[in-house]
Amino acid sequence: EDVGLSSEALARLKDVVQRYIDRDMAVGAELLVVKDRRTVLHEAFGWRDREAEVPMERDSIFNIRSMTKPVTGAAAQALIDDDVLALDDRVADHLPGFDTEASRDITVEQLLTHTSGLPLTTVSAVDQFESLQAMADATGEGGPQFESGSKFWYSDAGADALGAVVEQASGLPLADFVRERLLTPLGMEDSYYPGEATGPQVDRTASLYVGRTGEWTRFWGPDEEPFYPYAWGSQSLYSTPRDYARFLAMWLDGGMAGDSAVLTPEAVERTLTPVTPMGQLGSDTPYPTRFPGLTVYHGQMALMHLDDEPATGAEPVILGYSGSDGTIAWAWPERDLLILYFTQSRGGATPIRLEAEIQRLL
Repeated sequence: EDVGLSSEALARLKDVVQRYIDRDMAVGAELLVVKDRRTVLHEAFGWRDREAEVPMERDSIFNIRSMTKPVTGAAAQALIDDDVLALDDRVADHLPGFDTEASRDITVEQLLTHTSGLPLTTVSAVDQFESLQAMADATGEGGPQFESGSKFWYSDAGADALGAVVEQASGLPLADFVRERLLTPLGMEDSYYPGEATGPQVDRTASLYVGRTGEWTRFWGPDEEPFYPYAWGSQSLYSTPRDYARFLAMWLDGGMAGDSAVLTPEAVERTLTPVTPMGQLGSDTPYPTRFPGLTVYHGQMALMHLDDEPATGAEPVILGYSGSDGTIAWAWPERDLLILYFTQSRGGATPIRLEAEIQRLL
């Protein structure tokens, strides 16, 4: 109540997530609500590893999949701030695999906005390529599916290429540059890339499940070899709801982390300027949302909700991103409200369902 939220509504939101677990719609979950930078709800539900009977606990670590993309985008924005990289740079100037007739004119900006025309993915197995550079070069050699700049087409391949550009432009491995410029300044101490986890972090990492309601199969556990062989631009970051809230708060604060500048205000503005309505993976179908009266747009590696018919220069109502293993984060800038809901249940529909409950209750 001190921050203008109903404790009863928050309790009901918690009950909604508990019902998801009771109905086996997800194996485990963690829910974090932050208002005016004060934690007002932080609960864990279900199992971190059901077969081993390890319960989910607060500050568990999740494979956040595509929620890595905004972090990769922020790394590119940091290099643009440094005048080391530019939006109109041709990717071919950084990656030799893009120096082909089909890929030569693809720009860094098109990678950031998913308008490069590159396919959803060029990867058929996580260990297919020996390095991120090799993966990106293969993407360039394969070329775009559509004319570059012609339309939005969600592309993991493009995000991985952006990660490779960050490596070339910074002179550092992607994981090292991201940690130096983003994770450490933001205090994201529990976020890691493959091979970086300490023993206690391994113990807190959730096992991965795939399936649907009532039918979940465990396909990876933290006691196994890293799921990814190296850092990718499109995915591969592991994080906690609390850590990722720090990343979103940096957007709300114009690039600041406390008294330190992580990005310039201009970089944040570039990131959060809507470019095109967002489509679903491998489709031109509009991206779904349960927030009424809002349409999902994509900026420069950022997802945002705007009014269905936004006025010129309209500000986003909601910012955030989601990951395909069942993680999602929303931020309402005007309300200084952050809600993060993480599961490890790939194939579940609870994140999109929770949008309707948030709308109803909060």
